[in-house]
This record gives sequence, C-alpha cells and structure tokens, in this order.
Amino acid sequence: MLVIVVAVLGGGFAGTVGRRRASRRRLQQAARAALADAPEGAFVRVAGRIEAEATIAAPITGRACVAYELIVELGTIGAPELGREAAGVSFRLVDGRTTAVVDAAHVQLATSAARRIGARLAPGDPRIEPVLIRLGLPPLVVEPVDVFVAEAIFVPGEVVEVAGFARRDLDAGTIRVATGYREGPPTRLRLAGTAAAPLVIAEPSAAA
Repeated sequence: MLVIVVAVLGGGFAGTVGRRRASRRRLQQAARAALADAPEGAFVRVAGRIEAEATIAAPITGRACVAYELIVELGTIGAPELGREAAGVSFRLVDGRTTAVVDAAHVQLATSAARRIGARLAPGDPRIEPVLIRLGLPPLVVEPVDVFVAEAIFVPGEVVEVAGFARRDLDAGTIRVATGYREGPPTRLRLAGTAAAPLVIAEPSAAA
C-alpha cells in the first residue's frame, strides 16, 4: 500500500523542476555541430538517427527503448511532482555516413507532453514500488493515495538531438594499417555526460 507524506516533498519537487529546466538550458547552450565536425572536449549538440543493438524496458509500460524518463506525481488534481528518474543504454547516432557512439550512463530527457504516456497506479502496484524506493520517497505513514506516472521514451529509428561532451576514440572497427592514414588512424565520436552534467536526449523541436 502506498502512503505519502506531502509535507516533506517540497525539496524534492523543487529539485525535479530544477533538473528539468537545467536539461533544457544545457541543450540550448550547447554548441551546434555536425557529427563529422564535433570538436574534441566541447559540450556539443548534434542530431542523428538512433541505431541500437540493445534496448531496455521502460519501467511502467515495458516498452523497448534506448532511454526513458519517468515522472512521478501524486494522483490528485494539481499535485506536485514527487520525483523523476531516467536511464539509458549506449546506442549509435547516425547522420549520413557518419556515426557516433552515445554513452547514456548519465542521461536526462527533454521531451514534450505529447510524447509522454500517463498512467494512474493504485497503492502497492508492483510497477511503481521499486521506482519509489529508488527515488527515496517517503514511507507509508498517512492516507493511501494513487500515484500518477508519465513515461517518455526514445526508440531505435527516431531522429533526435543529443547534447553531451564530445570525445574521439580510436575506431578499431576500421583500423587496418595505421600507416596508411596521413593524419593518423581513424577516430569515432563518442558523446557522454557526467553525474553533475548528464547527457541530454531531446526531440529535434525540444529547444530552439
């Protein structure tokens, strides 16, 4: 049975709103670049189509995706946001003949409301209990209430924008004879985030 103490949620609500604004702000501030030209070490914003060999299951709907974000609210009108979590797996971002590797270990999503699938879950629903534990939400101490969740995902085949720190790794898949390359062996772009500054995956229209 799910019971939540509303009085202790103010800090969590402010924190999740701040994270949402921060992800869009980082997306807007990132320098736009083509996959082929993204400079080493810069925080860049690039676009491409998702290709993936592996996916993960979104926690509520079970949909296969490369990244998801789950927003949790009290199941009442005008209720605050209690928390959110995001997760992802590494995938390839493809633009024409150029491919980058996206490391989604630290990720946030910037999505529109139209992308999110909502569901009202009853107290004790096994799909939401593990999420609440991971978010560190309050214990069962007052009246039971439903929880409303909104889930957004990105899937293989979609065109997205990614904002992250650019790094160029040796592309072992194409190296044959290093001395045959005038400017050294070929490299492949890798995009990643950190715990303090997560990678952002967004719809192309998520930010101007």
